[in-house]
Amino acid sequence: MITYNQYATETQLEVMKSFDSGWKNYTPVYQRVFKVDTDPQRFTEKFSVRGGVGTFTPVSDGAAYNQKTPQVVGTQTIESLIFKEAISITKMMKRLDNYGSAMADAKQLGYYYRMHMDKLAADLLAVATTTTVTWDGLALLHASHFIGNTGTTQSNTVSGGLTTQNLETAIQNFSLQKDHNGRIMSAAPVKMVVPSRNWMAGRRLLGSAKTPEDENNSINAVQDLNLELVVWPQLVTTVFEAMLLGPDMMHRLEYLVWYGPDQTADRDSSNGNDLVQLDLACNAGAVDYLGTYFITS
Repeated sequence: MITYNQYATETQLEVMKSFDSGWKNYTPVYQRVFKVDTDPQRFTEKFSVRGGVGTFTPVSDGAAYNQKTPQVVGTQTIESLIFKEAISITKMMKRLDNYGSAMADAKQLGYYYRMHMDKLAADLLAVATTTTVTWDGLALLHASHFIGNTGTTQSNTVSGGLTTQNLETAIQNFSLQKDHNGRIMSAAPVKMVVPSRNWMAGRRLLGSAKTPEDENNSINAVQDLNLELVVWPQLVTTVFEAMLLGPDMMHRLEYLVWYGPDQTADRDSSNGNDLVQLDLACNAGAVDYLGTYFITS
């Protein structure tokens, strides 16, 4: 959502419209992968990771209700990043109606502003084996994630490349993921996220009626799951080949937009130039590993 300052000159309004045009020309992918909050309560948002509500036990007729108090097993913090840019319009440009260059700059800036928002989230996944950590202090992609406070661990990765067999293994393992109370969640992935280099491989795996690499043309069991293929051009990485993602209620990949992009009309008192100022504050983070499963090479 782009907001405008209502006290802009005609020239500034044209530049703002150009920014808006460039913004709309970029199609982001992060909104298909991350849960987006456009109205977070705090600039630095702290998320709690809770265990399950416990077991369900029967009671006798007329007995008191069982009290369910989910246990907080960990927390994760996401702090927004602030971005500020300005486009300058000189008096000469206005006098000669020659502010086309400012409009071109604004259109390009709008496109790249939105692309940068997309890249923020993609870059988070690109380092899923190192600097992107979840509540348990381990990398998002890890073979020994903590299962709450149960003292046990589980993996969210399988190696061997993007093949039918590995995809089937990943889907089966995904369905056996345990929540932080140690119970099998019985969830199924709904999306498979891949970098552009695996676009065609992903299409073959998910779209073929038969298994693509099987000389006997066995049935492609994966096709019945109707997994959505998400191809992400900004996701430039070799640390994984594909990521399976569960529905929004199952995963905790979060994207916060604290404000913006906002466009404000102003004037530079030092030189008299009109300004269009652009403000944006946002960031992405991985709160939990549940609901994700990676296929590596």
